[in-house]
Amino acid sequence: VGFADETIDLHCFSSCVACDVPPINVTFQVDMSDEVVDPNGVHIAGDFQGWDPAGTPMVDQGNGIWTYTAMIEPNTAPQYKFINGNVWGQDEAVPGECSVGGNRELVLGDVDVTADLVCFGSCTVCNPPVTDVTFQVDMSNEVVDPNGVHLAGSFQGWDPAASPMVDQGNGIWSLTVSVAINSNFEYKFINGNTFDGAENVPNECAVNNNREVVVGDMPMTVPVVCFEQCDVCDPPTVNVTFQVDMSNDVVDPNGVHLAGSFQGWDPAANPMNDLGGGIWSLTLPVATNATYEYKFINGNIFDGAEAVPNECAVNTNREVTVVEDDVVIPVVCFEECDICITPQVTITFRVDMNNVAVSADGVHIVGNFQGWDPAASEMTLLGWGIYEYSVVLDANTTYFYKFINGDEFGEDEVVPEPCATENGFGSNNRELITSTEDNLLEIVCYQECDACAGCTDPFSIEYNPFAGSDDGSCATPLIEGCTYSEAENYSPTANEDNGTCLFDGGSSCPGDLNGDFVVNAADLLAFLGDFGTVCN
Repeated sequence: VGFADETIDLHCFSSCVACDVPPINVTFQVDMSDEVVDPNGVHIAGDFQGWDPAGTPMVDQGNGIWTYTAMIEPNTAPQYKFINGNVWGQDEAVPGECSVGGNRELVLGDVDVTADLVCFGSCTVCNPPVTDVTFQVDMSNEVVDPNGVHLAGSFQGWDPAASPMVDQGNGIWSLTVSVAINSNFEYKFINGNTFDGAENVPNECAVNNNREVVVGDMPMTVPVVCFEQCDVCDPPTVNVTFQVDMSNDVVDPNGVHLAGSFQGWDPAANPMNDLGGGIWSLTLPVATNATYEYKFINGNIFDGAEAVPNECAVNTNREVTVVEDDVVIPVVCFEECDICITPQVTITFRVDMNNVAVSADGVHIVGNFQGWDPAASEMTLLGWGIYEYSVVLDANTTYFYKFINGDEFGEDEVVPEPCATENGFGSNNRELITSTEDNLLEIVCYQECDACAGCTDPFSIEYNPFAGSDDGSCATPLIEGCTYSEAENYSPTANEDNGTCLFDGGSSCPGDLNGDFVVNAADLLAFLGDFGTVCN
């Protein structure tokens, strides 16, 4: 004994050699039902009998079954084949899937055994029992060949044109075939009827680049798969446009988002697009023929999710049903069932006309808020050349406008490029975006972006309180004093009356009953107080 494990040869008890093992009975059987049996009968030849084609005749058991029992050493693997007759040339051609060197082989143990019954020249029994197998494929993602869809597989000789499938509608094609029970087959689908249209089966579900089915002893339906895929087809999609009006809300710094059953209810995954005017929109592809729930999120967490009113809610959410066409869902107000009731504001426009000669037809404003009618909206003169026009407009809305020196187009201003806006109403208009507050707009100079230049010196008689910059027109110093020539303190050099005039002996103004040198409501009250008095 050395330093390694060792197995001592097997010896028979009380002997120096191994025991003699008795042979076992091995019964071979073949089904000749599909053959015309030779007049010399059926024989078996194998290495256990010296490969003699005539030495071992088999026994006809009836019903096409022939048998032969031989005594063979146990724990061996004899090779053999059947002979329809008694000479070579009449021996069977053993199929490759069950042959060993062109012969049959049976691996033996140490007990008697009967080999499985096989059909002559076959690996299986003659006319084996069959069952129905239904194959299905979804062609929704494919343009189906004019020759239709076919099935090819090992059970039908891989003929791409022999097994046309049936169009079941909705993209599903199917075919039911009868195959041997307790067997397995490889197959694939063909778009057309040649192998040019054969599908490429993905590796994760392929066997030798084909699909495989294992058949039991009962009818079966293979689950629907998508052509060239391992699973069902992704359903076709259409575009759905969601819209929400945020005019009545202060939008979160993170914007507005959409969440729904079609995207896993993720409040941050789908930011919406700001279209202006309070409207936010998002278009997403979703699967057809389905109903979805959703809601809008002011921000990107569910703390900002809208509370959908009960009258338009399904499970506290909004709902949309998608069929087979694109859908544009009408705009709704955030947390409401209908459109927003737009808040309105008063906007006052002002223009300085000091840089032009004002038309006899007056000054007008024209814009999309009044139908672009050049004569419909006349402005009012406030003084100092300033014209004004007030109108009630929708809050959070964009408007376009310009001023007209007159009342018809052709007399409208040419808005300078720095403050002109290009839009659907042309490229030479002013723009206003309203907020939620009334607004008295800054005065602009006609055909300019800013206020007109003028005299900015308040101590000059030419002073214009609305001038944006000084143009050197301040020429006459302001001198205050009494400018009424009949007053005792009349100042001939004064050019601005300061209300200091004095009169001796009462007022010379007709109707100045209280002597304050002004005819006003106080004089009327004095008269009414004395009305009806009888004087002696």
